[in-house]
Amino acid sequence: MNHLAASYADVGRKDEALKLLEEAVALSRKVSGPEHPETLMMMHNLATYYYAAGRNDEALKLREETLTLSLKKDPNSQATSTAFARLGFTLDALGRGDEAIKAWQEAVRINPSGDPNTHYWLGKALVDRRRYVEALPILRATQKFYPDGDRGLETAERLALAGAREGGQEPKSGASDRFLAALQQTVADNPANTDKAKQLATVCLWLGQTNDHRAICRRLLDLAANSKEPTAHDRAAKTYLIQAHPDPEMLKQAVASGRQALQLAATNDVNRPWFLITAAMAAVRDGKPGEAESLLGGALKDAGLEQDCRRLALAYRTLARVGLGRTEEARADFTELEKLLSPLPAPPALSAILSPPDFLAACLAYDEAKALLNPPPSPSKP
Repeated sequence: MNHLAASYADVGRKDEALKLLEEAVALSRKVSGPEHPETLMMMHNLATYYYAAGRNDEALKLREETLTLSLKKDPNSQATSTAFARLGFTLDALGRGDEAIKAWQEAVRINPSGDPNTHYWLGKALVDRRRYVEALPILRATQKFYPDGDRGLETAERLALAGAREGGQEPKSGASDRFLAALQQTVADNPANTDKAKQLATVCLWLGQTNDHRAICRRLLDLAANSKEPTAHDRAAKTYLIQAHPDPEMLKQAVASGRQALQLAATNDVNRPWFLITAAMAAVRDGKPGEAESLLGGALKDAGLEQDCRRLALAYRTLARVGLGRTEEARADFTELEKLLSPLPAPPALSAILSPPDFLAACLAYDEAKALLNPPPSPSKP
């Protein structure tokens, strides 16, 4: 039944696949028992199907149940390590990154030589949060799994960054150039990888390479124009809307994509907070700060909002409130934003280039807001 469900899913019969897998799990629980390896495997598969169907609460509940059963049978088994790892991936996908880190750390503690993918994402998550001391042993282990290739290079650069930053320094000269060259090659070799393209475009803008930023954004916007995927519109729009002084024609296209992402998204889409923020960014650039403030207020009401989301939302609500002439409220948002942003070294520091693009986007908006809230003094009259 498990294989048949996979076959249904492969040909697009997802509802039938999901129903069949639910029946398979129920049967395996009854015949083999809830702690049997085959039952646990099918429960993992069912959780994956639930998530793909947008049934996020059920996916998370099943991951947690699978972990509980694995812990009961043997808290230090491979099955328990796998259950922690998969729970971590589900939590991360749901925007609960700090909880994902804890789950991945348990998976690695139980099985230090286990899944390379878990090591990779744990090391990345720790570096993204500037938890360099914790990241170092994970990155060293990850490097053994990935001695070369894209992941090998990324891990080597993160390891250089974490080692230097632990000592209060930046990595040696040349590290930024190597990483940037590798990222450019990855984007050139994989034109469909819009996530990497977004990262490269954001880094280019942060480095002041505005022509390169514009060229990548144009390609992303053109790709999104024929897409019905909200994520494609979101990435394309956000990547261009971080530009403080956009070209009017490209801005028109980016604003349309930013709004389209929110319109296309299901109400239970796990990425909906991001789509709200991007639609608000579109409203800010389109001269509609009131609309932007309303959208951002909706996003910021979410108590479980991931920190990357919160940073970007605060940055653009600051800009929106400046546009509305409500300077004191803008300053309050700006003060909260400052607490969430670690100081970034000047370009081309590797610690910034390796940062998540949404963190860099918040930093760019921070600089823009700072200039608006603290304009240079007018020249004195002679």
